[in-house]
Amino acid sequence: MNVKIGMIFVLVGIFAVVMLTNEGYGKSLTTSPNLNKIGTLKVNDSTTKGIIGMNLGTSAGITSVTITFNSVVAKNDNVNIFFYDKVGTEIGSGTKKMNPAGTSITINLTGAGQVTSAERITLSSITVTIT
Repeated sequence: MNVKIGMIFVLVGIFAVVMLTNEGYGKSLTTSPNLNKIGTLKVNDSTTKGIIGMNLGTSAGITSVTITFNSVVAKNDNVNIFFYDKVGTEIGSGTKKMNPAGTSITINLTGAGQVTSAERITLSSITVTIT
């Protein structure tokens, strides 16, 4: 009986060593050189809801933004977003009425509110408000 228990411990130990020395462990994480192209982006959360996520998309320009809040935004509240370049000039904006109440909203930017590919390179800060 003790021999069987000992064998089980040996097999589990061997299995653990094999798993921990597997090629996937200890590898460095590599990222694309394009990952940090916009540098540091400052997000000013002027809401009381707490922004926990924001998706600006992967296209050259920004045509829509999805924002996720930590707490529920009331129905009919306006969620506003403003984009600024490195010198503080507004380069885009958008607004959408929350309907129904929720924690996530997608704002489609139209016309002059869109951030072009040339402007996206200069994007430095974003301000989000709820009115």
